[in-house]
Amino acid sequence: MTSSIGYLIFSVAFLACGITQGAPVEPAAPGSAEPVPSIDVKGVRSPARWPYRAFLNGLDIFDDQRSLSPNGVLRFVLRPTAALPANASVALDSEVGRQLLPLDGLHFTVPRVDKLNRRDTELTVAVRDTEFAQDRSGSRPGLWGQIVEIGNFPQAEVRTPGLPEHVFRLGDLRLSCMVTVAVFKDQAPWWFRTAFTGLIRSGNWCDGADSSSFSPRAAQAFVALSMRDGEREQRFTYPEPRDQLPLPSTKLKWSDDTQITIEPALPAVPPTN
Repeated sequence: MTSSIGYLIFSVAFLACGITQGAPVEPAAPGSAEPVPSIDVKGVRSPARWPYRAFLNGLDIFDDQRSLSPNGVLRFVLRPTAALPANASVALDSEVGRQLLPLDGLHFTVPRVDKLNRRDTELTVAVRDTEFAQDRSGSRPGLWGQIVEIGNFPQAEVRTPGLPEHVFRLGDLRLSCMVTVAVFKDQAPWWFRTAFTGLIRSGNWCDGADSSSFSPRAAQAFVALSMRDGEREQRFTYPEPRDQLPLPSTKLKWSDDTQITIEPALPAVPPTN
């Protein structure tokens, strides 16, 4: 995520620490031994498990807003916190068993399966018959666990077939963001949703002058890009390489058919002795 998400997470977490503090500890009686604080670590909830219903919400948005990308193909991109083993796979885990989903690199497609219970089914990253970074806590994560999790969910990627790898269609990017936000909102705590909406002062999380914190990412970093919409064209440069693609505000009147061409950053040259 971009720095705005990171800043929000830090700010909200800082405030929440004050909200969630328990009653103050009374001082020890004179002559008594001062209690030694202890922390019960139950484990870390895996960032590789998500509710199936969240992705169904994303599929609903994709179907409802198809006019943004009439020919677009929807896939999701994993963003693991550690490198996935070569034998990793993505699966739907439910009471009827495990259904493996095709995994192409870090990309996968989520199907609609009517027979699955959308409340109890989970989408997991699996390594053979075990979960990657398996949850050992057996309980719902606390405040900090929720903060960690919301930064690691898969992002949606909508692409119109036939475009070169370095060329993107703005309507595809807009729909990608909307699907990502739909998945995210299902998982994010209410206090985060409220705080983020207040921070950007808008209920539309995918409409920004430059880019949204939920906008798609290019496969390679770039230092400049060009936007072309019919006869209208504009070039943008950036002081540092970035991979997050722009989502210009609808007020700027860039149409969904706008093509965005990135200029990849040159690979770093190692210093000579």
